[in-house]
Amino acid sequence: MLGFHVHSPVAHFARETPDHPAFSFAGEEMTYAELDAASNRLANALVERGIRGQDRVGIFLRKGLDLGVAIYGVLKAGGAFVPLDPFLPTERLELILDDCGIRHVVSSDTMAAALGALRPGRELTVFGVSGGEGAPFEAVPWDAVRAQPQAPPDVRILDLDLAYIMYTSGATGVPKGMMHCHRGSLAYARWGAQHVGLGAGDRVASHAPLHFDLSIFDFFSTSQVGGTVVLVPEPVTKFPASWTQTLEDERLSVV
Repeated sequence: MLGFHVHSPVAHFARETPDHPAFSFAGEEMTYAELDAASNRLANALVERGIRGQDRVGIFLRKGLDLGVAIYGVLKAGGAFVPLDPFLPTERLELILDDCGIRHVVSSDTMAAALGALRPGRELTVFGVSGGEGAPFEAVPWDAVRAQPQAPPDVRILDLDLAYIMYTSGATGVPKGMMHCHRGSLAYARWGAQHVGLGAGDRVASHAPLHFDLSIFDFFSTSQVGGTVVLVPEPVTKFPASWTQTLEDERLSVV
């Protein structure tokens, strides 16, 4: 039994198959042991900065290995992650930040300019960004996160606690946040793994952006069996020739 939370398989496979890749991106890989340690450090940093059970935490990242660290770090801290589409207009991002009451965001220096343009209704603490003079948020750089303990934080998480919120596109008006708990997410992840017949040797393409619900299968169904999530860079999915090359280079078995 892998546990009652959608993040439980990470620690399980960090013990059972520590050197097996959990994520692959652009020729780089992160093992389950590395993912477990890095997400524990982020979880501890979040708890240290005041994260409490089911607090909403924004994830404002493009595809990369830090995306997996962000997802599992937020979950291990007892928070609920909220994907923030990097390609959304500033006004739409501010609406989501305010609607969810988000006070903490996981991001990177490459997103610093977009973060600096945001003016939500509350102060933000942003993890993964170096900051700088005049930045309208408190910055917690990755170096500070990596200095945190490697053991997971001592937090109590129930199976009915919130795990993540996915926002609708807002095509018919104001976007709406759809709330998903650990129990429901876990049931879907296990069904997906069984339905597709996933195994530890599978390399699953994650071509959908995090804010699109198909990404939940990519991340959580794959982790149920200790497989590898291959993060497909955004530009690759737009051009058939490069997409075909990625299928071959990454040895993808499930798309």
